[in-house]
Amino acid sequence: MSLVTVNGTPCVRATIRLPRQGVWIADVAVDVAKTISGPVTVSVCDGALELKGRAARTGVFKDTAILRVLGGAGGLASTVPAKFYRRCPAKVPLQDILQAAGEKLSSQSDQSLLNQQLVAWTLLKQKAGEALRTLADELGAVWRVLPDGTVWLGLETWPAAHLPDVDLLSEDPRAHTAVIGTDSPTLLPGTLFLGRRVSMVEHQVLPESVRTLVWFESTSGSGEGDRLTRAVGAIVRHLTAHLDYFALYPAKLVSQNSDGTLELKPDDTRLPGLSKVPIRYGIPGVTVKVASGARVLLGFEGGDPQMPVATLWEKGSVTEMTIDASSDIKVNGGSKPVARKGDSVHAGFLSGKADKIPVVFTYTPFDPNSPPDPTATPLSGGQITSGAAKFHA
Repeated sequence: MSLVTVNGTPCVRATIRLPRQGVWIADVAVDVAKTISGPVTVSVCDGALELKGRAARTGVFKDTAILRVLGGAGGLASTVPAKFYRRCPAKVPLQDILQAAGEKLSSQSDQSLLNQQLVAWTLLKQKAGEALRTLADELGAVWRVLPDGTVWLGLETWPAAHLPDVDLLSEDPRAHTAVIGTDSPTLLPGTLFLGRRVSMVEHQVLPESVRTLVWFESTSGSGEGDRLTRAVGAIVRHLTAHLDYFALYPAKLVSQNSDGTLELKPDDTRLPGLSKVPIRYGIPGVTVKVASGARVLLGFEGGDPQMPVATLWEKGSVTEMTIDASSDIKVNGGSKPVARKGDSVHAGFLSGKADKIPVVFTYTPFDPNSPPDPTATPLSGGQITSGAAKFHA
């Protein structure tokens, strides 16, 4: 009797890979001379482990059906539409992703994570699996397709695995791997086996042997993803490290120098404190002085590590603003020129009539620190003859 069957038909051979994060895959050769398509149930050891998935690649060779089975409905490689969310629990975008991919959410998922509130969330038009990974990373969780074909999202609890009649055939402590022989290849990732955390499992069922390859976790973080994902991620990060300099990083203003540059402390611990960072205001002719503690975005012009700049203020108190007189700036759509302190004003002319000749008028310049003579007649109607003609309010 075959150890593995597909839809009840015996398998000639099977390789089943189960990662701690992502979709499980079963590559099987079935003893039937016809193509197998649609929903598939892979049964191991008379149902001791039952995997529900969908045939993704299938064909027939020498009266044997050769196919790859993807866990779940096989829709996690499909593209989900873009959508924006405001103030909603995480389960809302999660369910939208799964619905668009034709997948189902596992009832075993962590409800506290699903109910976690998102202030805002932007779902990109992308592969459903990528969208799941991004959301899980935000929640500090992992996701994977369970044997029953549903998608689970949560934090690892690492329950102990119980396997009968296990022989430890080999072990590599440096690579954190082991090979075991068992008549019941049912070990799953996310469990404790031999006192260690299982990151990925590969069951190989051949006519002459049954082997299980085990990859153990080398670190303890539950949200770090399985070892395969981390290995691929390390390669990607190595090849794309320069792209980090094209991002914008929130930072705190420690102080502002006399030349207007900033001393910044980025929130991202990968970045050091930066000194004498120039500001890009986005408006020509404008400079400001900002109180310490303000929030700003730090970037690098052209992705050049030698060219840090501060731009796009988040919040802060402006203590002084300077506007170049040649700048054409309007406030609230106004059209009246604004006078500056020190601009000249034409106050008109004095004329008068008196009983005695000569008529004498006395002019006293305005002094805000000296109260005027209450009997004096104030002059009005002065006209500004110079000023920032292009600055309107």
